[in-house]
Order: sequence, then structure tokens, then C-alpha cells
Amino acid sequence: MEHRGQDDPRRRRREEARRRVVRQRRLAAGALAAVVAALAVVAALALGGGGEIESAFDLDTAAATETAPSPTVTDAGARPPSGATPSGSAADADGAPAGPAARHRARAPEPPPAESEPPGRAIPILMYHATEAAPPGSPYPELWVAPDTFADQMRAIEDAGYTAITMRDAEDYWAGRRRVPRKPVVLTFDDGYRSHVEVALPELEKRGWPGVLYLEVAALHKEAAEGISEAQVRELLDAGWELGAHTMTHPDLTTLDASGRAEEIAGSRRALRRRFGVPVTAFCYPAGRHDGTVIAAVEDAGFVSATTVEPGLAGPGDTPFTRHRIRVNGSDSGATVVTAIRAAGG
Repeated sequence: MEHRGQDDPRRRRREEARRRVVRQRRLAAGALAAVVAALAVVAALALGGGGEIESAFDLDTAAATETAPSPTVTDAGARPPSGATPSGSAADADGAPAGPAARHRARAPEPPPAESEPPGRAIPILMYHATEAAPPGSPYPELWVAPDTFADQMRAIEDAGYTAITMRDAEDYWAGRRRVPRKPVVLTFDDGYRSHVEVALPELEKRGWPGVLYLEVAALHKEAAEGISEAQVRELLDAGWELGAHTMTHPDLTTLDASGRAEEIAGSRRALRRRFGVPVTAFCYPAGRHDGTVIAAVEDAGFVSATTVEPGLAGPGDTPFTRHRIRVNGSDSGATVVTAIRAAGG
């Protein structure tokens, strides 16, 4: 009995040791199971959700990484003088850091097929300049559309059943990459005026419409009251507008040598992409002036489309670098604008 009593503590210690080993093994097994489960979740996310992650990355980085016949002589698209001249070059130097990317919203969802424009249709592109009253003595008063007139034009376009889209939407539609709503129209605004934000933007926002700003880079450096600011350009981008290039300083491109053309055309695209961090694929010829060498320079710079001041609709059968537009004058009522669109075939 005495020996058995001496044995009991040893057996208890051995039993406790055995239980500790069992507990440790169970803990190790549980930890291993947790690791395996975590790896399984990661694998599932990689397989099932990787596309979403990649798409988000593409949206954030595409802006900074996207790459990209007979002469026309007309002054119909001349820029209204601002009374100020830019001092120095507005071009960004090669290698300059990119500006902060604008927080522009994602492109609007495509309409369902039943509500879409059939493939291959021509689209009216309207040409605006300043959306404010013409200053006294302006040599081009018709290029200034007063706020009340602009509001009337937008109401008439909407009441006629048209819906605004961007140039990028139109080009994708013609290429068969995107559906667009029935009776699409593109609203383009040349040069860069404060009134594009103060007048045009509110009217378009009422309807959920985007615009296309063809920005002359030097307009950002104008001291005149009507010049647009960088912050205002970002406001347009935030509202879903597309940013296109209208050269650095609004010259007659047909008078420049190869170096000058490159600075004005490729330089403006580079400057806008770096400054605003968005794709810039649409170009607009100042005063509509272009010829074969100018068109080639626009294409070489990485643009995918260019607009002129030649009247008419734009369609899939046209060269993308001579897109026609319908000019809107300051004396045009809303009914007049709709009549012009319909007369052109839109």
C-alpha cells in the first residue's frame, strides 16, 4: 500500500504530461487549419475577384499611362480675343512630374439595347465657345452665347429627345465598342472660359449630361476674367466632362514648321495629361485650320479624333481626324439649334 501511494504522484505527473502533449497537438492542428482556411480565402479572391482589383487599378492608372486631305481655310472658329496674352510658354517640360489625377467620375453605364441608337449612325457635334454675353466691341460677337440663350438651347435639345455624350463615347460607338442612347449629341466647348463652369456646367448637370472641353493650355494662364482655372477644369472633370486638346497657344497650325506643330499639338496633349492625370484623345483645330501635314501630326501625337469647323454631322464613314461640327451662334434660339441639327440629318 505504501509503494502504491508513492506510485500515484508519478502516474499523475505522466498523465498530466500526456494531456499537455495532446492539448499542444490540438492547438497546432487548429492553427494549421486556420492557415489553410486563410490561404483558401486568398485563392478564392484571386480567382473570383481579381478582375475587379485589376479593373480598379486600370481605372486609376490608365490616365497616366495611356498611349496612345485637302486644306481647310476658315476663320469661322476663331477664338474670341480675351484682351490678355500669355507670358512665356505654357508647355510642361519633358520629364515634369504629373499633376494630381482629377477625381473624374466613371463613364456613364451603357443603355440597354432597346434604348440604344442602332449601330453606324451619324452624330451631331455642336460647337460652342464662350457661354456668356459678348463684351462690347468683340470682333466675333456670334461666338458668345448669353446664359439665358444657352439655357433655352439646352431645354430645346432635351425636349427634342437628344442626350449628350462625349467624343470618346461617340468614337467607341462608331468602332462597335459601346452602345449610346438614342438621338445622341456631343456638346463641345472650345478654348476654356470660366463661363463653361459658371453657366454651361449647371445646365448640363440638370440633365445628367457631360460636355467636352477643348482646352487651349495657355487659357490657364490668361489674366482676363473669362479665362478658366485649373481648379475649374477639375470641377468639369469631376462632373464627367471629357478633356480634349486645343493646342498650347491657339495658332494657325498650317503656318508652323514641324517643330512648331509638334510643340503645339503633341505638347498640348502631354501638358494636359500631366497636369490633370486623365486621358486626352480628342483634338480640335484652332479656327478649323488644318491640312495634310497638320492631320498627320495630330495622328502621330496619339490622338484618336479631331474636330473641325466644317458644318455637318460626324459619322463612322468619315476620317476621325476631320470630324464635322454644327456651330452654335449667340443669336440662335433653342428652336434654331434643333432645326440645324435636323437639317444636317441628326
